[in-house]
Amino acid sequence: MKPNKKTYEEEVNNLLQAINIAIIVIQENGASDNRSIPLNNFHAQLIEEIKNSGPQFRNLKSLSYKIDDLFTFFQEGSGIIVDKFWEKIKESNLPYKRVNRIAKILKRGKIKNDIEYQFIIDVMQPYLTEGVFTEEEYAQVNGMIDAFENRKKR
Repeated sequence: MKPNKKTYEEEVNNLLQAINIAIIVIQENGASDNRSIPLNNFHAQLIEEIKNSGPQFRNLKSLSYKIDDLFTFFQEGSGIIVDKFWEKIKESNLPYKRVNRIAKILKRGKIKNDIEYQFIIDVMQPYLTEGVFTEEEYAQVNGMIDAFENRKKR
């Protein structure tokens, strides 16, 4: 069990570093962003939950939920805060990578569930504006949305 404890401690340290990066990036780049204060409050709360979790929650499975809590915004979001966050994560050599969920969905050629559907609806316009995908991919995504909505109606 000791190797897991060490791995857990390493993961906690990595996650706490990532949370601190998030807080700093938001403070430095989000002054005019109305999400800044709630995000930093959320991140501060996340730190407290990690540090004060009971022994039954000090395991990799429980920690994975905290990792998801932190990274949801940074995986699905866009803009300067998100870009700076990933830049700092890379500079810090932390073991986290940005996943291009749109690329996976485009490669598959269809939306498989409501979670992907909601994700695409939320990000497709900002991704087009920011050049994450092309006009052609945007049209492809629209076609997948129509196909998904038609499957849901049946």
